[in-house]
Amino acid sequence: MACSLLGRARAGLDAAESRYRRENIAPPTRANPFPDPAVVANAQALERLGREVGGLEGLIRHQPVPENDRMAQRYRREAATLATLAEKDAVLVGQAELLRSLVEGAAAEAILASKSEIETGIAAIATTLRDRQTFLL
Repeated sequence: MACSLLGRARAGLDAAESRYRRENIAPPTRANPFPDPAVVANAQALERLGREVGGLEGLIRHQPVPENDRMAQRYRREAATLATLAEKDAVLVGQAELLRSLVEGAAAEAILASKSEIETGIAAIATTLRDRQTFLL
């Protein structure tokens, strides 16, 4: 569930970036061979946000799962472990939904205006993933 939400967020960021590049970066001319550096920096910021969201999606897909061997059963209670993982996953889905709602279908200018909120959301998801991963170690 969280992966699909992050995938939709990534698609929204990619669409906003391509739309921003298409609308704001003019073709080069002899008088102006290079695009405006501020416009290029904004396009690169959108691209970086998309890569970060895609990286989170990959991290979620490769999260560890509880082992089902005798040693794990001996030292860890299965029901409590699964309940804790379900709580952490519910938090993760909520964070991914919030991130998706910020970027899906939004214009590039709106995404750039809320860039700090999006970066905070990405950092929160990364922290939740680290907490989930360390819980199983």
